[in-house]
Amino acid sequence: MELEKKVENYFSGITVKKNLARSFPSVPRFVSEFLIMGVIKEDGTVEEQDLQKIDKFISNYRPESKEYEVWKNKFVETNENKLIEIFRVEVDLSKNPPLRKCIIPFLKKESPIRIRDAIVENYEALLCEGLWGLGTIKHSSQKKTPDFKTNLELVEFTPFELTNFSFEQFLQGYEHFTLEEWVDLLINTIGLNPNFYSNFYQKLLLLCRLVPIVERNTNIIELGPKETGKSFLMENISPNVYNIQPSEISPATLFYHGTTKQMGLLGLKDVLVFDEIGDVPLGSNSKDIPSKLRGFLSNGKFKKGDKVIYSNCSLYLMGNVKCDENLIPKSPRYILALDKYWHDSAMLDRFGGLIYGWKLKKLTADAISKSYGIAADFFHRILTELRKKSFRINIEKRVILKNFEKETTPRNRNAVFSITSGLLKLLYPNEKYTIEGLKLALDLAIKLRTQLYSQLKHLDDEYKKEINLNYEIIRD
Repeated sequence: MELEKKVENYFSGITVKKNLARSFPSVPRFVSEFLIMGVIKEDGTVEEQDLQKIDKFISNYRPESKEYEVWKNKFVETNENKLIEIFRVEVDLSKNPPLRKCIIPFLKKESPIRIRDAIVENYEALLCEGLWGLGTIKHSSQKKTPDFKTNLELVEFTPFELTNFSFEQFLQGYEHFTLEEWVDLLINTIGLNPNFYSNFYQKLLLLCRLVPIVERNTNIIELGPKETGKSFLMENISPNVYNIQPSEISPATLFYHGTTKQMGLLGLKDVLVFDEIGDVPLGSNSKDIPSKLRGFLSNGKFKKGDKVIYSNCSLYLMGNVKCDENLIPKSPRYILALDKYWHDSAMLDRFGGLIYGWKLKKLTADAISKSYGIAADFFHRILTELRKKSFRINIEKRVILKNFEKETTPRNRNAVFSITSGLLKLLYPNEKYTIEGLKLALDLAIKLRTQLYSQLKHLDDEYKKEINLNYEIIRD
């Protein structure tokens, strides 16, 4: 049975043709796919007029930042307005009784606003990573309280998420695919065409980008040419992943904002992606951020005043490397492509591995999937479920990791086992992997770790001695 028919048979009701979602760039892929699934016909097709309706719907309720004052002006004409956005709720315990506050990024300084209790009670995820959806916001004529900057209140909320999520359904469907088919399905699911990639290794390397999403506190660097799809994937894969630009980076943004009393991104997201870290320098108040991250990368904790905050957030550094017409880097010292403030060997050594992005192909029109994949909203919840699971305990019982003939350092061990665990979650989500599957994941994890370690010698003489990581598998 061809792959597309298998996907339709075993994941019925949670699949979508991936090329359709690219029609709506102003919202994340998981949002556009959710809206498209609402108009898909039984034969899997979508009418052009339905796509136009979705486009108009998004245009009406997803204004651009420059239209902020236009959007606010509608409250002059009527006391109600609607907005497509990600909504999140925080509870202020300093008030008596405790006060719920709705944070809406589009509202800028007018955020947070009031939110009706019933909305929070119906959608608990608002209290965690937040939810994308359509919100109805009203302007009250009542006297403004000092707890809020405006009289705005979220009175209705329609989430853009599937209600029929089942991890068991996912595992039952998985059982019907070979490893090669499953890898191709995962690539279709992230919006790319598996036939675009030359070999199985390239496909696995592409999926390594998902490892920090499914494995807690697993940190990876990717350096490569532009247009290989690294930013596109991370911006669209999950609301639990946040792409932060160099201009946004500050201690308050990452750790804790002392003035607003709001938790930073490290405490809110599953994965924090540092984009363009070679092309755009850090701001003047952020140049000590790499050194501040050193402790967090080591033990997953940071300080909030006199308190210690523990976080499972993974970090993903992305930078561009200058390559020739054959996508071969012009310099072998790839690590120097990072902005100089990231040239901290002790900090970079705490990352698990380095992906050579030039081993992947630049995206063309042929790289875009035109086939069926698992709906992005369903898939991001699968990734979240896999993140909660622990494959690593079993890996540590079965694998002895060595450097030459001696046991390796705890840092190398942690890096290899974390990446191995993440890869196995993606390839064998039911945890029934074979010895060959374990070797496949270990070999790639070791390669990524070795690639990172070998680059650190360009920053620090301490790393000039080569490593030769290998392993012994203890059979049951």
